[in-house]
Amino acid sequence: PKIGEPPVAPPSIVKAEIPRPGRDLTLSGFIAAAGVVVALVCATYWLSLQQGRTADWVSHTHEVLTSIARTRTALVDIQNGHRGFTISGHESDLEPYESGRAAIQAEAARLRGLIGDDPVQQQHLAALDSALAKRLATASQLVAARRSGGFEAAKAIVDTGVPTGEMLRLRAVLRNMEAEEERLLRSRLAEHEQRVQWFWVGMSSLVLALFSGLVVLYRQ
Repeated sequence: PKIGEPPVAPPSIVKAEIPRPGRDLTLSGFIAAAGVVVALVCATYWLSLQQGRTADWVSHTHEVLTSIARTRTALVDIQNGHRGFTISGHESDLEPYESGRAAIQAEAARLRGLIGDDPVQQQHLAALDSALAKRLATASQLVAARRSGGFEAAKAIVDTGVPTGEMLRLRAVLRNMEAEEERLLRSRLAEHEQRVQWFWVGMSSLVLALFSGLVVLYRQ
């Protein structure tokens, strides 16, 4: 500077901020990992819902099969009851018959509540109601004939083969209901198994994509 002029301050040196790639990579990796964790939590929740739904279907099938078995037992009680009464004529022998009639009505109503929403089972229920009405009507005729006409009158109805044919028809309907319910369960279990397989494929792909992305990111 010239004499008399104030001194000039030297130019200040501005320090340029040096980028820190390590910090950016760490943040990107954290965000990616957090996204995978959220996806895993959601997927695990979905899988638990699927497991619960499958367990419900298995329980439902067991309820249906149990009700069908009880219906079959009630049919046998009805048959044994009126058969014993036909032979002996003792009113006490009708106890299985009376309890069987009450039980089979209750089980038929229970089956309607359990499988009434399935189109195929609706057809079986209609066949069950029709066959059951005929079977109960014939059983009532047997009991009435034994009371009014004795053993020979009841035996004449039995000899027609109608009671036996009605029992065979009912057993066939119950077998069809069982077969359909078991088929439905197999189908639902197969669908669940397929969903679980796709779940693990998706999770494996997601984790693999995360690691691949992190490797590429840190190599840059």
